[in-house]
Amino acid sequence: MDDDARGTPRQCWRRTARAATRAAALASLVCLPAACGDDAHVLVPEEIAMPAGGGPSSSPASPEQPEPPAAPADAGSPAQPFEPELPTDGIPALPDVTSGGAASRDVLATVVAEWLAADCGICHAEGEPESFAGGLELASLIESGLIVPGSSAASPLLARIQDGSMPPTGFLPRRRFFVGDLAVLASFIDQLPAEPPPACEPLPFVEPGAAYAALLADVLQQPAEARPFVRYLGLIDASNARRCGPALEQQRQALFKLVNSVSSSEVIRLPTAIDEARLLFRIDIRDYGWAHPIDLADDGSVDAADGWAAVLPSAQPYALELVGPEASALAAETGTPVPFLTVNAFVQAASSGDVYRALLGVRANRFDTELELGLDPQQSLFDGELRRAAFFRRDLGDVLINRLPLGEAGTRAYWWLDVDDVAHATSVYDEPMDLYRGRWTQTIWELPNGLHGYSMNLNDGTPVTQVPRGCVDACYRPQDLHAMACMACHTGGPLPVRDEVGDDVLEDGLQSGLSADELQVLGATYIAAADMDQLVSDDGARYLAALAELGIEPGAPDPVSRVYLDFGAPLDLERAAAELGVPATLLWDNLAALPPAFAPFATGPVSIERAAFGDAFADALCVLHGRNRPATCP
Repeated sequence: MDDDARGTPRQCWRRTARAATRAAALASLVCLPAACGDDAHVLVPEEIAMPAGGGPSSSPASPEQPEPPAAPADAGSPAQPFEPELPTDGIPALPDVTSGGAASRDVLATVVAEWLAADCGICHAEGEPESFAGGLELASLIESGLIVPGSSAASPLLARIQDGSMPPTGFLPRRRFFVGDLAVLASFIDQLPAEPPPACEPLPFVEPGAAYAALLADVLQQPAEARPFVRYLGLIDASNARRCGPALEQQRQALFKLVNSVSSSEVIRLPTAIDEARLLFRIDIRDYGWAHPIDLADDGSVDAADGWAAVLPSAQPYALELVGPEASALAAETGTPVPFLTVNAFVQAASSGDVYRALLGVRANRFDTELELGLDPQQSLFDGELRRAAFFRRDLGDVLINRLPLGEAGTRAYWWLDVDDVAHATSVYDEPMDLYRGRWTQTIWELPNGLHGYSMNLNDGTPVTQVPRGCVDACYRPQDLHAMACMACHTGGPLPVRDEVGDDVLEDGLQSGLSADELQVLGATYIAAADMDQLVSDDGARYLAALAELGIEPGAPDPVSRVYLDFGAPLDLERAAAELGVPATLLWDNLAALPPAFAPFATGPVSIERAAFGDAFADALCVLHGRNRPATCP
C-alpha cells in the first residue's frame, strides 16, 4: 500500500521524515521507552566456632583435596609452572571499552556499538573526519574525546546528536534518535568509570570444606521448623579467583536485586550474610513467595516442589548433589540435595526463561497475566485511565507505548509496547484507539516491592523465545533473555517517551466531527508531553527507591546483566580452578588427570569456553576432591 493511502499528505510527510532503519529503531525500542581478616575468621559465622581442621587454606595437602594422582606415563606434563599475577583492580573488564575490550559483555555497550555501526558507519567507519581517526570503536571515541567517561553532559558525541547536527541535515537515510535512545546513550556514558577502580587485596583462599562447615554451623542455629526453607548462595568462587572489592560488591548486588526481582513480597528482603567477609548468604524461600509447588510450563502440572527446586535444573551442571560429612549433613538439615549455589550459577538460572516467569509467579500468556494482575485494558481505555505515546515508521510500522495504573490503589504501573511491523490497511493515525496492533509486545510492570517484572510476547499472548532482531546481542540467542537485557537498559526505570501522533489525531478528529465523548477519550489517552514526563518520573522514582534499599546507587550499571554476561565468558586457568574449589597451582599439577577439556591450559595462558568447562565440571570435581564431592563420582 502506498503511503498516501495511510493518511493525509501532512501525516505522510511526517512519517517519511521520521523514518529510521529497522534494526536501529528496534534496538532502542526493545529497551522500552515507556548485572580481610586472617584465615580463621573468613568464614566463621558470628559466635560459631569453626569445626576442628575446617579453616580455609590454600595448601593442596588439606583434607578437602586428595593427593594429586600420578600422571600417565604418556600424558606429558605442562612445560612451565603456573605463576598467577595479582590483579591491579577489583572489577574485571565488563567491558573494558577504554582499552578496546569487547562490548558484548555489557548490554548498553552492545546497544551503543550497534547504533554507531548502523547509523554512523556509512561516513565514519573509515576514520573520517579527523575526530574519528580511530573509527567507531568505543575505545577510540573515548581516546579522541568524543565520549567523556562518566559525563554524558560533557561528551561531544551526545551533544551533536541532541542538537541535530549529526546526522547532517539533508543526509539520507537520516537517523533521528528518540528521547529513549538518547537516555540509553547518556546512561552508557555516565556508567563508564572516569577513573580506574581502586586497587584491592584479594581475600584468603576458601576451601569448599570450610564453606560447607560454615553453612552447616549456620543452619543448625536456625529454628528446626525454618530449616526446610533455608537455602544458601555464595561468592567463594569469585573470591577464590581473586576478585575483590567492587567486583565482589557487584556480585552481591546482583544477588540482592535478582532475588527481589523474582519476589511476590511487598517489601525488599536482603539475603543475610553469615560470615565476616560476606561471601556466604542465607535466604528463606518464604520471604520471596517461593515456598509452593511450581508449574514451569504453565500447563497445570507441578514441575518442582518449590522455587528453589525449580531453579536447580537450569543451574546445571553447577547444581550438584555432594556427598561428604559437611555437605550431606547440610542437605539433611535443609531437606534438599542441593542447598547451596554460587551467585553466578543462580543468576544464570533464575534470570531467564520459564524459571524467571515461574519464580515471579506470572502466567506464560500475557493476557492471562493481565487478568491475574487485575487489569482490563479495554475497560481502562473507556474509563480514561490508559495513557499512550505512539508514532509511525515507514520501515517499522506503528509503535504504541501504553501505561495503565496497577494495584488496588493504582499507585503502581503497567507499561506495554506494541510494535506492528506487519502491513495493515490502516495505521495508528486511522485507528488511534486500537489496543493491540503489535506483532510482538514487551511489558514492564511494577512489582509490589517497587522493582520491575519483564516479559516479551507475541500478539496472541504467548512468550517470545526468539527475540526479534534489533534487541541486543544477548537477545539474538534462542533463549528468552529479555529480562536480563531489560534490567540493563532500565537502570532508572521507564525511559522517557514522546508522542508523535496525538496532536494530529485530535486535530483531525475535531475536523472529522468525532463526538465529544470520543474526543474526551482521545484527549485523556494521548496526554501532553509534560504529563507523560511526570508519569515516567514518578514511576522511576519508586524504582530508584527500591534500588536504594538494595544498596544500588542511582545511575550505577545493572549488576544482574553484568554478572550474567561475565559468567558466560571463557575461563582462564585461575578462574577455572576457583570454580572447581582448588588453588590454580593444584589444577595445574593435575592437568594430566583431568578431562580433555582442560588440556589447552598446558599449552600456555589460554582460556576455555564455558560450555566445555561445564561439560567437564563434575568429572573434574571427582578428580580434585576427596571430600564433599559429587554423588556421581566412582
